[in-house]
Amino acid sequence: MSSETRVRSRSFRAASIQVVAAAVGALSTLFVYPSDLDLYGIYGFLTNTASLLVPFVTLGFGHVLLRFYPYYRDPTSGHHGFFGLVVAAYGAGLVAFGVLFFLLGSLFRGAEVATDPSIARIFPWLLPFTACLVLYEMASQFCINFGEIAKMAATGLAMKVVLPVLFLAAVGGWCSTKAFLAMLMVFYLAAVCWLFLTLARKHPVHIGFSQSLWTREHLSPIFRYAGFALLGGTSAVLALRIDSFFVGTMAGAEASGKYTLAMFMCNVVFIPATAIADGLNPKVASHSRNHQADALRALYRTSSDTMLLSTLLLSMGLLLAFPGLAAIMPNSDEILHIWPALVCLIVARIVDAATGINHYLLSYSSYYRFELYLLLGMAAANVALNLLLIPEYGMAGAALATLISVSAYNLLKTVIVYQLLHMHPFRRRTGGIILLALLVFIAFYAIQFPGMHFSIAFGMAGLAGVCFAGLLWVLRLSPEFNDLIKDQWTSIKGRFR
Repeated sequence: MSSETRVRSRSFRAASIQVVAAAVGALSTLFVYPSDLDLYGIYGFLTNTASLLVPFVTLGFGHVLLRFYPYYRDPTSGHHGFFGLVVAAYGAGLVAFGVLFFLLGSLFRGAEVATDPSIARIFPWLLPFTACLVLYEMASQFCINFGEIAKMAATGLAMKVVLPVLFLAAVGGWCSTKAFLAMLMVFYLAAVCWLFLTLARKHPVHIGFSQSLWTREHLSPIFRYAGFALLGGTSAVLALRIDSFFVGTMAGAEASGKYTLAMFMCNVVFIPATAIADGLNPKVASHSRNHQADALRALYRTSSDTMLLSTLLLSMGLLLAFPGLAAIMPNSDEILHIWPALVCLIVARIVDAATGINHYLLSYSSYYRFELYLLLGMAAANVALNLLLIPEYGMAGAALATLISVSAYNLLKTVIVYQLLHMHPFRRRTGGIILLALLVFIAFYAIQFPGMHFSIAFGMAGLAGVCFAGLLWVLRLSPEFNDLIKDQWTSIKGRFR
């Protein structure tokens, strides 16, 4: 089996697990979380705000792990102590964050930041919750580094089971909000232990130290890239997650809960694209190191096609099924109000998918500083747009701000990759894939009617997906899609022989 086939197979397995996780999460989203939008808003605000802090605490060494491991990969020498350096950097970041948290404690009490008292009360939980997310991010980066993205997907599936159980316990009065948050942190720590233990059984992790690495020749490029990744990661979360923070602090816990639901739904449509990008990440790092331009160009175009069509397929199904979904959810009248925000967030995901793995191409090249400039610009634009649009349009304004900034960021990055690396993700059939999806969506959306039973909405969404996939197959707009279906069909038949 070729390396490209292995990557595709691993990505498919991870995506399959993530789709199951999304299905479990969808059931919770439909029947559990809307029953208490305030509690779900508290969870969403805490999670997203902690995610904002993760890039600061990791000091950029998650990206260092992925970029520089091909240079130090040598099991016989314990990888020259590279993993020890990475773990030490994570530890230093956690200690520094803890010290700053206590020194600036008054800032994290939230009384002067949040208008909703329920949001202000959970600010002190940011320290332990952020620490748990940092450890989980480190374990996840190690899994990506070794191509074990299915293990990450498995922990995501477990979270989709554990979270609604704990949520129901809190809603039913069997545990307090504090106990709910504490048990979530226990889950993250258990997931970290499991990921590292299972990873160590299969791969030579060798978390140790070596004096040969601690020289200016080695540390200078590592720390320089870590600084770039720190600023870039910070800018990225400001650009992509600051909307949740602003919605929570400016509009309250209930609005935060609604916006978190919209974000969950739009993240579902991006699951296969994320799995594909994670699976290709180590290959991009390796090809970039070896200056294999043709291999990078092939990965770039393949990723664009596969990420785009999967995102379009799921986006179409979600938008067509949304009226039916809202009808069977608790507080259905309130849920319908997230439609404008959901549309904006989904279109942003489609633009992101269409531009493929341009982030990794630019980040792992000698021109990685351009990524930082773009991220800083996108972060500034998103913060300004949120402050401008949320007071006027609420959570829809936050989603519109994300759409504008993310689209501009990805399109500008694609132009820069083309100018500097002389490659782009698009082919003639890319426009055909988008046009086909748009025509199928319009055709099925046009025949929807008010008061439609949820089963009809679900049926139409499924039928639209079948039509889109069938036309893709017949028109051969994506040979990679046809090859994937053939490979999986052959694999399924082989298991029953």
